[in-house]
Amino acid sequence: MSAPEQVGKDLMKEREELLRNSIPVYRFQPDECIRLSELEQGRLWLSDPARFNDLWDLNLPIENRTERGPYGDAGPDRLKSVFYALWDGNPSFSKSDRTHAGRFYSDELLDVLQNWIAPEFVELKPDAEEEQLIKAFKDRMKQFGVACFTSDWRNRLMWAHYASSHQGFCIEYSVIKNKVAADDNSPFQPYQVQYLSEVPELCLSELLFSPHQAVGRYLATKHVDWAYEKEWRLVSFEHQGECAQMPDGMQISALIAGRKMPVALQAHLQQTASRLGVPALKTVNEHGEETLTPF
Repeated sequence: MSAPEQVGKDLMKEREELLRNSIPVYRFQPDECIRLSELEQGRLWLSDPARFNDLWDLNLPIENRTERGPYGDAGPDRLKSVFYALWDGNPSFSKSDRTHAGRFYSDELLDVLQNWIAPEFVELKPDAEEEQLIKAFKDRMKQFGVACFTSDWRNRLMWAHYASSHQGFCIEYSVIKNKVAADDNSPFQPYQVQYLSEVPELCLSELLFSPHQAVGRYLATKHVDWAYEKEWRLVSFEHQGECAQMPDGMQISALIAGRKMPVALQAHLQQTASRLGVPALKTVNEHGEETLTPF
C-alpha cells in the first residue's frame, strides 16, 4: 500500500470513529473555489432567511387567539398582568444580565414588551399595542441567521439544486447535538425541521408564555412540499448574512466531490481536505447503490 493510500485509510478510520459518537449532517455547496477556501477558517455561513426560496420560511403568521381558550373573557388587561408576573425580576428579560434562555430577546423587543405591560398602555389602546408587539416579535426573528443541512448525502435533488447540478461538493459535519447549544455563551440553537400539510399560525400567548416552544415552531416549520430536504438547521441569534465560528460539538468530518466536479476543483477539494485532516470522498455506484470512497 502506498503512503497516500495509507493516509486515506487512516483518515477513513478516524471518520468512522468520529461518527460512531455523533450524527452526520450534510451541506451542499456550488462549484466555487471560495467555498472551499472558507472551510479552512473553521467558520460557518449563516444565511439571511429573507433570501430563502420558501416565502413562508421563518415567516409564519402570528395572531392573538387567546379569546378561543378558556380565558377568553378575561380581557387584555388580564393577559398583561399574568405576563407581568413572569416579567418582574426575571433575568431572561434583563438587558444587562441576560441568561441563555433570554438570548431570544433583543433590547428592542424588551423595550416593546416593557411598554406593552405598562399601566398607561393598558388603559389607552391595547389593540394598537398588541399589533406593535406582534410586529416586534416578527422583526426579532427576521434578525436570525440560519445554516441549513440535510441528513442524507445521497439526495439527488439537493445535489442538483444546491451543488451546481453535481459540479459542486458536499460537506459532511459530525454533530453532537447536546453540545452545540449547551454553552450559555453559544449564540446557536439546533432544530430538526418539521413538515406540515398546512402552514400553522402562532398565537401571541404562545410567544409570551412558552417562547422556547413557540420560537422552535416558528423557526423550524415548513410546508410538506419541502420534506425531501430532510432538513436539520442551526439558528444563530447573533449572526446573519456572515460567517461565524463553528460551535462546539460540530466539526467537518469529510468533503464529498460531486460526480461532475471539474478536475481543477477536485484537486482544490483534495488539498483542502488534506489541510483539514479529513478524507476527500467521491460517490461511486456499486451494484446499483451509491457509496463513498476516498480519492
